Amino acid sequence: MRLLTTFVLFIFAVGGCSRHVYDEPYPDLLEAEKQQVKGCTMLGVVSETADAANPWSLAAEQNMIFRVRERAGQLGATHLVWLHQSGTMATAQAYYCP
Repeated sequence: MRLLTTFVLFIFAVGGCSRHVYDEPYPDLLEAEKQQVKGCTMLGVVSETADAANPWSLAAEQNMIFRVRERAGQLGATHLVWLHQSGTMATAQAYYCP
C-alpha cells in the first residue's frame, strides 16, 4: 500500500509540473510560413531558452515553445513564423494579420 501511495503522489507531482504546458492561452495564434505573412505587420521577434533546471528535457522543450507562443500572443500576434527551434532554444517572428 505504501508503494502505491508513493507512486500516486509521484504521478501527481510530475503532472503538476507540466500541467500548464497543455493549456494554450492563445488558441487562435497560427503558425505560418514567411510567404503567408506578406502584407502583415511584424510585431517583433520572440526568443526563449529551455529551463536547464528541469530534469525532463521534453517538458522543458514544450514549456519553452509554450512561452514563445504566449509572448507572441501578448504582443497581439495572429501568426507566428518559426526562425529556429531546437531542444534548448526557440525563436519566432510575431505578426499581426488583419
